[in-house]
Amino acid sequence: MNSLDRPSIRKLFLRFRDSTLDTKVAISVIFVGAVGFALIFAALTSVILPRFDALEQQTADRHIQQIQTALNDHAKGVETSARDYGVWDDSFSYMQTGDRQFQDRTMSVSALVNLEISGMAYARLDGTPVFVRWIDPENEVDLPSQTAEFTAIVKSIINYQQVEKTESLRFYARVGGKISAIGAARIVHSDGSGAPNGYVVMARELTDQELSEMTQLNTKLSLARRKPAPAIALDTKLMHIAVNVPGIDGARLGQVKFSLPRDLSVLGQNTLLLAVISCAIVLVFALSVVRTLMRKIMITPLAGIQRHMQRVRDSGELKPLVGDYTKDEVGSLTSDLNSMLRQLKDLRERLEINSFELGRTESAVGVMHNVRNGLNPISVILSKLESERPLVSLDDVERAHNELQDPNTTQDRRVRIVQFLKAALQATVDAGNKRHADLSDAKICLNTVVELIGKQQASAHRKADMQRCELAEVVRQNEALARFSASGNIRYEVQPTTIEALGNRLLLSQVIGNLFSNSIEAITAIGRNNGLIEVSFQEEDGFAQIRIRDNGEGFDPERGAKIFERGFSTREQKSGGLGLHWCANALGMMNAKLELVSDGPGLGATAIITLLAASDHPQDAEDKAPPSLNDDTPLEAEVLETQNRPRLYGT
Repeated sequence: MNSLDRPSIRKLFLRFRDSTLDTKVAISVIFVGAVGFALIFAALTSVILPRFDALEQQTADRHIQQIQTALNDHAKGVETSARDYGVWDDSFSYMQTGDRQFQDRTMSVSALVNLEISGMAYARLDGTPVFVRWIDPENEVDLPSQTAEFTAIVKSIINYQQVEKTESLRFYARVGGKISAIGAARIVHSDGSGAPNGYVVMARELTDQELSEMTQLNTKLSLARRKPAPAIALDTKLMHIAVNVPGIDGARLGQVKFSLPRDLSVLGQNTLLLAVISCAIVLVFALSVVRTLMRKIMITPLAGIQRHMQRVRDSGELKPLVGDYTKDEVGSLTSDLNSMLRQLKDLRERLEINSFELGRTESAVGVMHNVRNGLNPISVILSKLESERPLVSLDDVERAHNELQDPNTTQDRRVRIVQFLKAALQATVDAGNKRHADLSDAKICLNTVVELIGKQQASAHRKADMQRCELAEVVRQNEALARFSASGNIRYEVQPTTIEALGNRLLLSQVIGNLFSNSIEAITAIGRNNGLIEVSFQEEDGFAQIRIRDNGEGFDPERGAKIFERGFSTREQKSGGLGLHWCANALGMMNAKLELVSDGPGLGATAIITLLAASDHPQDAEDKAPPSLNDDTPLEAEVLETQNRPRLYGT
């Protein structure tokens, strides 16, 4: 069979050898491209998808653990309440004397409602109930049928093998067709003397709403069925998860069900679309193969073209290639090369236009960068508000109120109580004012983000609009963002001014926000505990300047020429380097200029923005280059010192 195939293979090889260069390249690229695509799809399918599935499984396991923790905490709270009553001496006395007043006072409907429990019982050590009650906390009425079920549960606790080996226990049980957490504790003297004389049992119904609030998930409780739902069921968009609710003997009482979106799985599937991007890898590989073929097939005729291109490169003269060449692909290449050389001047002129369009593309990246900077302070404010606790407890206020109503309270004591209530009220008012101020700052930050997004959408397909911008207002807007984005003690001093300049308000705000972020990073990087950012303004010869000076790490002045290059960063561990490069391009779209100067490492840096002054130029002013900046211009005028608002702590 091999001998029969050899002539055919040789014939195909000869046809390939005698074909045109375009045919050879096409066949090579198609073959390499097919192999490359196959390898890429195989790699994506075998590596990325399983990892995304594993991440999705980890997410499900984490939420299952969260549900189990919430169930345990709910039952533990009931157990804790039972233990509190178990070590109460009045409970011990009640089991001995059967005090009716204690029973009416402690186990009345209103008492159970105040305890936020659904059922309560006292039983002897042999499991005989002394008193059992189950209520409807919402309507504050007894439920006899549920009381009977609860009585049976109380009797069955004595049969639990661990009940005599522990002071208390917790479990879940079904009462009235609903799942409730049960806590039981032995009744003993508070000082530990004497032998236990009974059990106190408490129960609290578990609702969908309560479990959802504890887990921040949309959960639903369902009673046990013959065939339990699978722990995790998958469909195209959701993971349906069921977590068992165990009873005292470990049997399944019911299930907590909830659903999670399969974002990671969908993301993993979408990642397969990266096969399109892999065309670049295929192209590089294909070009390498083509280059090898070119060297073997066309090295001699291309040598003359190479020598000519070297002369063009060395001399800079765009002279066409002169000589006699065949009419094959090499001759066509020579003709196209001469045409390309003639058009090179036009291409150079169009380069600036293309650079401008590139800047518009990078502007979108800059907007997302600034949106992130705008959302960071909102997260800080909300986290701070979430961590705040009441300054004065309600119990203290109620105690003070009761003492005021008590006729036996002395006048001096009354005066002190009134002073305490006034102080508590003032502290609450101050805390509310501070919270209102923080929320106002958060509102400013959120409005800034919304404005960035809205204006970016409106201006995405047109040139930057120029309008009169009040410089101090733009700076104050970004100062609110920067103050909450910074970690540590950083002080801001902003010179008051009414100077206006011509520019695009959105782009100018983004540039100033980026410069504030760079200053914060520079101060943080050097580890200063007294960070300072100073902003001053100056108007001269038809131009307006904004100077942003920090006392951060600074940089070597000799590296100033590279500071605006894309990807350049003054810190070795810093990734990205897009900020200053984008800022310079954005200001260039507004006929403005950005300079960054420093006296050296550790001596801080000053960013100088030069724009057309609105007082000397109409809004449609012709392009005018900013003047050279004097790096020694002093920072003048008085400054506004922004201080952190005082925080009132409760004791």
